[in-house]
Amino acid sequence: SDVGDAIVFVTADGELGALDTKTGARTFTASLPGEVVRGATFDAEGWAPANPKGARASATSLPEVLTTIVWDGDRRFWDVKMFAIDELARQPGHDVTEQLLKITEHEGLPPAVYQRAGEALVARKDASAADALARVLERHADYAEGKAAPAVEILARAAGAMKARAAVPALVAHLRRPETPPAALTQIARALAAMGATDALPALH
Repeated sequence: SDVGDAIVFVTADGELGALDTKTGARTFTASLPGEVVRGATFDAEGWAPANPKGARASATSLPEVLTTIVWDGDRRFWDVKMFAIDELARQPGHDVTEQLLKITEHEGLPPAVYQRAGEALVARKDASAADALARVLERHADYAEGKAAPAVEILARAAGAMKARAAVPALVAHLRRPETPPAALTQIARALAAMGATDALPALH
């Protein structure tokens, strides 16, 4: 929850925390005793968490802190990681879009994580990331090397939203690959239509 000068959160196992929105510094931490948190709302009127006495303000930016949370290897706290993705998506800048793209191409994450990062890319419509998106889509599944395809369905939606014509060749290549799921084929076709990529129409037949 964004409370102005801080972003506050609570995890399923009762950890409370706050991050400074300007520096990314951890400004508050506490724990709830015993109970599993199944839902939470915040009434933070008049509350202004400050750095602990004697602590130095971090020079790390908020997007960097949120990215660090996402890439933390501890797999017990996916709710915190999802929170970090949501907050990361609210930050401006091309670098943030690049980080969201990196999440979609990282193997081994739960499908919900790819979906959340992809939805953020769709909403951002950051045309400056078209070339980077095209590079991600150029990756294909390689069963011999144990490599999975990227999250083609949601990335195709993002390509259509940002009018990423640089991604057209990669999208057409996925259209022609037998492992591309039907839902992804539908989104690729919609993306090509949204971009007016009439030169790709033969691949749809």
